[in-house]
Amino acid sequence: GRACYLGSDFNIKGIGRTQLAKNPPYSIHGNGRMALENAIREAMMSNYIFENTLTGTSPVLAVIALKTKDKYHWIKKPIHNALLVRLDEGSLDRISHREYHNIKRNISLGSLIKKYAIFDAEMFSHRILHGAWSTGNISLNGQWLDMESASFISGRGARYSITKKYISNYFGYESIGIKQAIRQLIEIHKPSFAGKDWQNIFDSERAKQMSYEILRLLGINIK
Repeated sequence: GRACYLGSDFNIKGIGRTQLAKNPPYSIHGNGRMALENAIREAMMSNYIFENTLTGTSPVLAVIALKTKDKYHWIKKPIHNALLVRLDEGSLDRISHREYHNIKRNISLGSLIKKYAIFDAEMFSHRILHGAWSTGNISLNGQWLDMESASFISGRGARYSITKKYISNYFGYESIGIKQAIRQLIEIHKPSFAGKDWQNIFDSERAKQMSYEILRLLGINIK
């Protein structure tokens, strides 16, 4: 509700309230703008994940500070808004876009399931909590999106950063939300493996990637 495509290569976040915005205008993110400090934080997290994981996320090319200011709930003094410029190339197409809009993209569900499993294992191993997974921040090419709420955690316990409402927002439980998203795609496309086989594929691929990540944490280089 606050981002737009610019041609086929770029996506800009913080442009203002769009027709897709569901939150009331007075709520967080409801006005469609983005605080400068949040934009800088998301740029750092996105580019780290882009460089250090297999499936990654869309890299941030620029943070543009604006002259306009807004009042945000976590600070008394109004602060500058910003635009976040991200590389797109279709990587920011969401599952919800596929369901509610007739976007023309060929999707290999088998490959997508494996990518989701690999990234889930990587995020757990790197101790990265997305924090807003249950909003559907995932792309049709296997990447997680909108890393504004992502953070590193100091332990292995369940954590949350946005809401307690969804268990898939807790560290270590994101795979519950991923499976819900996969099930949603299967209902749309009705592939031949629409039974429970896809869950076995996901769990097997996640376990294999987790083994690789454990070896990397031990300092063993896995090519």
